[in-house]
Amino acid sequence: MVALPQGIAKGWNDGRPLDTLRARQRKGVDDVAFLSAVIDKVHASHGIDRSRVYATGISNGGFMSIRLGLELSDRIAAIAPVTAQLQKVHADKRPAQPVGLMVINGTSDPLVPYGGGHVTAFGRKRGAIFSTNETIVRWRAFNGCQTDAQAQPLPDKAPRDGTTTTVTRYTPCRRGAEVVLVRVQGGGHAWPGGTQYLPQRLVGRASRDFEATPRIFDFFARHRRTPITPAPAPPPKKKEAK
Repeated sequence: MVALPQGIAKGWNDGRPLDTLRARQRKGVDDVAFLSAVIDKVHASHGIDRSRVYATGISNGGFMSIRLGLELSDRIAAIAPVTAQLQKVHADKRPAQPVGLMVINGTSDPLVPYGGGHVTAFGRKRGAIFSTNETIVRWRAFNGCQTDAQAQPLPDKAPRDGTTTTVTRYTPCRRGAEVVLVRVQGGGHAWPGGTQYLPQRLVGRASRDFEATPRIFDFFARHRRTPITPAPAPPPKKKEAK
């Protein structure tokens, strides 16, 4: 079951303090509550496995999926942001329980810099972000992952696209929640396997070595949210006879 919600002014209030028309239109919009309500609506209308709810998106949608992972960890099992990483405005937040994370980022993204700094579009800064590597380090800490990683290069199926890809998995983690980095060397602000929707000089290269959609699906399929069982209350103390 796939839900494709629409944000106000074609965007999401992902938490970044922006000063643009669309950002002002989204000011005060609680998209975390909205998307939580979407989960309830889909369940009420169609019936879903509440332990298998996931979020993904690209760019603003990727940043929003990260925010959902931080704030709705009791409802979402895993997230897969594309061309997005952890925002500095959320530096003090952490999920209440482990959430699986797959990040798919290009090292040559001209809008969302792989090494962190500021999201930039049309010469305007649009929010401070941590580097991709720092995002992985922090989420590994959230999920209690081991430091050992398994790195695997993907076949270079399209040598002419100017990209190569390496997948690094951090596992095992608490409650089965992996952390995975899909590093697209030379990749830009694009969905791998998708169209080159704008010229490379504006958004960089779209990788043709793999398709992001089935890879994300396979990642999600490995994750199920396990509700945290509260510790039993201690027995009442017996009153001592005087």
